[in-house]
Amino acid sequence: MASAPKSLPPGWKRSGPAWGEGPVEQTASLVIGATGRRFGSSANAGDATFGRMTSPPFALDGARLTMKLGGGADATKLRVELWVDGAIARTASVPSPGGDTLREVSWDLGELRGKQATLVLVDDSPTGHLEIDDVWLWQ
Repeated sequence: MASAPKSLPPGWKRSGPAWGEGPVEQTASLVIGATGRRFGSSANAGDATFGRMTSPPFALDGARLTMKLGGGADATKLRVELWVDGAIARTASVPSPGGDTLREVSWDLGELRGKQATLVLVDDSPTGHLEIDDVWLWQ
């Protein structure tokens, strides 16, 4: 089980129990590569739970967005979506081989730069989880 979450970040919306009340300090397994005091994990109540977390809208004011992902390798059920203008503009899943080592994923924002977006963290897997840390917009 994950450590007690601190609180849901302001403006974020949750559906389903997987993401708990917000970022955690640790999970039942060691997560390698988490750099802050807390990170996002959909393993709050175990792998069998489902759920989504949706960010508040933010400006895509950089040329590239990076994040570190870990967890299960099922890209159809465990992923991060970037929504722009009411549609999915980019998706990312845990890099191979999966597992609890966070690995960097990067999106070129190109034609999306300057638009408003939301991130949706998706866990639709009955047997896996998603971990996320260090989301950055780069010039």
